[in-house]
Amino acid sequence: MTNLCPICKDQGIYWTDTLLKCIHCGHGFYLENERADYGPKYQERRKQGIPERRKQYIEDRRILLKYVWYVDKKVLDYGCGTGEFLADKDGYELGDPRPQDKYDLVVLRGVIEHIIDPSEIFTLHPEYFYICSTPDFNSPGAIRDKEKWHLIEYPYHLHQYTAASLNLLFQRNGYDLIGLHYPYNIYQDDPKAYPGNMMNAIFKRTNKQ
Repeated sequence: MTNLCPICKDQGIYWTDTLLKCIHCGHGFYLENERADYGPKYQERRKQGIPERRKQYIEDRRILLKYVWYVDKKVLDYGCGTGEFLADKDGYELGDPRPQDKYDLVVLRGVIEHIIDPSEIFTLHPEYFYICSTPDFNSPGAIRDKEKWHLIEYPYHLHQYTAASLNLLFQRNGYDLIGLHYPYNIYQDDPKAYPGNMMNAIFKRTNKQ
């Protein structure tokens, strides 16, 4: 078994008893992953956060519109959950049959950290990816709280991305970062919601593809 980072292949050191952090890109990863139970308890917890997420949806859409006029584009909400975020667009839930259509934009809201092998999303080949509401493992909250950081959430969060590791993943798959934002702090009443905990990133396919 190796301690190499799945993103940049550099060395990982233990951040907690089971979570490693890459010394190069800061990515957080596990050497073994459990299969998360997304049953009734998880779904009930998600329902409790709906009012807060609805405020975040407004900010997420506002940021996206700064870079992509998605209203008239073919869009896939990848890992759509309730489907409320982009209700008028196509939705795909993890574990369902893979979508076969071509899309201009693929959105992953609070999803990429749940995917064991993120390379699966690049088979869709959209012009744009929008990764939003993803924890930043280099955030002040993560550094301060370490193993007690409330966004570790294993086994639901199988990867802990940083801006560097997320950018590297997309660069290596033919996408350039065109926007990076740290939203939500003005909306959250939770005292654990330190600035920079969550990041939104927009990627555009390079002309080389």
